[in-house]
Amino acid sequence: MNHRSGVAAHTLRGLVAALLVVPMVTGGHAAASGGPGWGLDRIDQRSLPLDSRFTPPADGAGVTVYLIDTGLDVGNSQFGGRASLGTNLTGTDVTDCGDEAGVSHGTFVAGIVGGARTGVANQAKLVEVQALGCSEGGSTMTLKQERRAVIRATSWIRRNAERPAVVNMSLAFSRNARVDRAVRRLVGSGIPVIAAAGNQGADACTKSPAHLASVITVGASTQNDRPWSGSNRGRCVDLWAPGKGISSVLADGGVTRYRQVGATSWATPFVTGAVAVYLQDHPRARPAKVRRWLKRTATVGALDGALEGAPNRLLFVGQA
Repeated sequence: MNHRSGVAAHTLRGLVAALLVVPMVTGGHAAASGGPGWGLDRIDQRSLPLDSRFTPPADGAGVTVYLIDTGLDVGNSQFGGRASLGTNLTGTDVTDCGDEAGVSHGTFVAGIVGGARTGVANQAKLVEVQALGCSEGGSTMTLKQERRAVIRATSWIRRNAERPAVVNMSLAFSRNARVDRAVRRLVGSGIPVIAAAGNQGADACTKSPAHLASVITVGASTQNDRPWSGSNRGRCVDLWAPGKGISSVLADGGVTRYRQVGATSWATPFVTGAVAVYLQDHPRARPAKVRRWLKRTATVGALDGALEGAPNRLLFVGQA
C-alpha cells in the first residue's frame, strides 16, 4: 500500500478487494464470542491470554474526536447521535464511502474510536473532517488534491475545535513539508494528533505526518502480540496498538470483523480513543502531557518480533 499508506484514499482500492468480511453479532462491548473484539480486550490488560472483557477507566464523554478521513455515516445507530460532519473538503457531495459489503474506511475508523459496541471511548463526540477521496471504481481525488484537503482540514480544526479534543489521522503521505507544517501548527494549538505509521513494512520516518516528533505515531500489532508484517516501524513509531482482525462498524449499523488485512489505520483510532478517555479526566492536558501519559502507561516488552528501532510499547487503557 504505497499511496497515503496509513490507509488513505488510494490505499482503499486494494484493501477492500482483499478483505474477508465476517459479520458478527454483538451487544454492549461484546462480540460474537460473548466478549469484546480482541483489540479492545487486549488494550485493557497487561498480558495474554485475553479475558473477554473491556473495562476502561472512562468512556470519553465530553471529549471531541476529529477524524480526517473519507467520510462518516453520521446517522449510524452505533454512534448514538454523537457523530456529525464538521466540513467536507473533497469537492464532492459524497458523505460516506461504502463498498459492496457496507464497509467504509472513515466509518470503520470512527467505530474503533467511539462505536457503541466497538469503541474505546464510546461516549466521545465524533466529528468527521472529510478530506480523503472515495476509491471504489477509482479514487475521486488525486494525491495532490488529498494533500491540499488534509492541510485545509488541519486549519479548519484549529479554527473550530471544541475542546478538549484529539485528532485522528489514519493516513500517511510520503514526506511533505506542507503537510508537516500544517500538522505542527495543529499540535501547537494544543490539540494532540494521532497518526498512522503506514503500511509498507518499512521505515515510518519516511512518512508525513508519521515522522514528526510532535505527533503520536502508531504501529499495528496482531492478536499474538507481534508487529503486523505490513506495519511501518522504526524510531518514529511511538507505540503499538491492535491492527489486524479488528471489529468495527458497518455503514448499515452492523458490526463486522476484518480478518485478513491489517492496517495501521485500524491501530491509530485505538490510541485516539485512549486519548479521549484520558482527556475526559484531564481536559486541560497539552499534547506533550498526553504523549508522556501514553508512554508511561503503555505495556513495555509485550511485543515479540523485529521492531527495527521502534519502542516495545503496547497501548494500555485499563484500570490503574
